[in-house]
Amino acid sequence: MRISVLTISVVASLFTTSLAAQTLNGAQIETALSGQSYDYVGMVNGRRLSGNLTYAAGGSLVVKTESGAPEGGTWQIKGHAVCTRLVNLRGGNETCYTLRRQNRNRLTTSHGFTLIKSK
Repeated sequence: MRISVLTISVVASLFTTSLAAQTLNGAQIETALSGQSYDYVGMVNGRRLSGNLTYAAGGSLVVKTESGAPEGGTWQIKGHAVCTRLVNLRGGNETCYTLRRQNRNRLTTSHGFTLIKSK
């Protein structure tokens, strides 16, 4: 009986570890984002923001805000972070952030946003 309990504990521990949020490296970011669209939600200065992000394989980025106005920009990977630059939003300044995988279709950013893969 003791071996069975130990075996169950080890398996449960491995299963829990594999489900834990994982910070993505540059190659994993490329795979997760390139050619994909994500719905996003997060808070900035106490204001809830949501919309959709489309990361084109060539490095262009389209953001559709909750008001529906599309915004163009670029994205690129720098080390273990994704960096975006939007033409009009954020004054055209670059913003870089890391990504953590929560599950197959959900990522979280180091600046507090949740990205959910669009269908």
